[in-house]
Amino acid sequence: MLEVRIIGICPVIEDYTEAGEVRGYKRLFWIYYPEARPVFSKAEAFNRNNDQQRISFDQLFLKREFSSMIIKESNVYDRSVSDYKKGIDQVLESEKIKTTIFNREHDLWHY
Repeated sequence: MLEVRIIGICPVIEDYTEAGEVRGYKRLFWIYYPEARPVFSKAEAFNRNNDQQRISFDQLFLKREFSSMIIKESNVYDRSVSDYKKGIDQVLESEKIKTTIFNREHDLWHY
């Protein structure tokens, strides 16, 4: 069984050059998720598709109802995707990592 555990959350913003081209992503700060769970469980998140459903940010994160992009994976060199890929190749590498994780999870199941 593959269990996903959130260890940290890092909001990022796009970093632009003087000419207005996207240089990459800039990390703002890290939040250690286990320590922030009490705060997230009390804060209500808004669901654009269903205004009657009330969920907390903790439920939103645990149900994985958010959009994200993989910017780093655990590897031998301890480097981010932006360190070895640029531009559209970063997005493609992120999708490749997602596919690898998806396939690894589905290989655990036997039918």
